[in-house]
Amino acid sequence: MNHFLPHIHRLLALVLAAVFLWLDSSESFQLLESRFFDRAMRAMTRPVGDQVTLVTIDEADLERFGPWPLSWRHLTRLIEILHRGNPRVLGIAFPIQDDPNNKTDAELQPLETAFRTAGNVVLNQPAEFVDLVKWMLD
Repeated sequence: MNHFLPHIHRLLALVLAAVFLWLDSSESFQLLESRFFDRAMRAMTRPVGDQVTLVTIDEADLERFGPWPLSWRHLTRLIEILHRGNPRVLGIAFPIQDDPNNKTDAELQPLETAFRTAGNVVLNQPAEFVDLVKWMLD
């Protein structure tokens, strides 16, 4: 019987791995996992009060200002308007893409000016766009 003990540990490990894989693929377990994650995030999050303001872009905005992605002209205007509120940081968390309506570097000038004037814009962008902004501001 003692010569089976090392094999029992391996068998037990395989059975546990199979159970966890099965649970991971089950919808009820995923729902339980999502609820646990949501509660954990709420427990770790502190209220920010009026220190943070989110400005969102929804379908109604896109109907009014045109299709996604936002044109550089609209992005420039958005940065100018938000800068007037004197934010400590102005974070942009959506992708800024090339504007097919702007064909030359000169057409980037208003956006460059808006970035320079605000001075506190933080971008969550692909590296290529961040390189473009660094080039504009150098």
